[in-house]
Amino acid sequence: MPSVTWGVIQGRKEKLVSRVIVFDFLRGLGIVPDELQDLKLPSTVEVIRERVEFLQKLGITIDDINDYPLMLGCSVRKNMIPILGYLEKIGISRSKLGGFIKSYPQVLHASVIVELVPVVKFLRGLDVEREDIGYVLQKYPKLLGFKLEGTMSTSVAYLVNIGVNPRDIGPMVTQYPYFLGMRVGTVIKPFIDYLVSLGLPKKILAKMLEKRAYLLGYDLEETIKPNVDCLISFGIGRECLPSVIAQYPQILGLPLKTKLSSQQYFFSLKLKIDPEDFA
Repeated sequence: MPSVTWGVIQGRKEKLVSRVIVFDFLRGLGIVPDELQDLKLPSTVEVIRERVEFLQKLGITIDDINDYPLMLGCSVRKNMIPILGYLEKIGISRSKLGGFIKSYPQVLHASVIVELVPVVKFLRGLDVEREDIGYVLQKYPKLLGFKLEGTMSTSVAYLVNIGVNPRDIGPMVTQYPYFLGMRVGTVIKPFIDYLVSLGLPKKILAKMLEKRAYLLGYDLEETIKPNVDCLISFGIGRECLPSVIAQYPQILGLPLKTKLSSQQYFFSLKLKIDPEDFA
């Protein structure tokens, strides 16, 4: 009679052989299975073929799979179909599901009830309109992977604390959802502190952000500070900076040096305005 040990060894050999066959099949498709060594995969080619073909029908290419091969560890029936069905339910059209998966393939590992539903409820609680949920998530799919008690809640709380009207948070999210992923200590607060140091009251800053949340996306060191220095170099007095920025906040993110140089030349050449009077 075969021993229990013999049965275990035989079982391991069969799994190993099956894995080799599955990996050979994937290589034949052009998929590099190196990252799948420690992943639990189907033991038959039929099942793994079903997963690949299902993804391809969504518009996922072999290159996309190679960019994130871990998606092959997701069951069509247990993972992919429930996830895609929920995404479609909240407003992401079927034709755009493939693009969504390409931009955030990690969503295929998520639990609809435990992870996705709470994020959608959180967004609705911020007054994001129901019909805008899909639009917001398509702009920033990584929101579905954030913890509610982490960065998202903190960034919202900070903005409300400086004077942003809570009723405007929803429209801000719809316009520029990326601020929900920004850390207060390293991104949002330094942005606010710098503009306050120029003389802009927080109340005015709050109004600016309510209408133009995308201002938070301007890089402080690479864009905002050089633009402020540029304004000063063209003769704008420091006492005038708050007024200039409040009237035209987008000036903080423009390729300002090039624009002002060309316009100053035009004003001088065509309008006979002295460069010193350009400011």
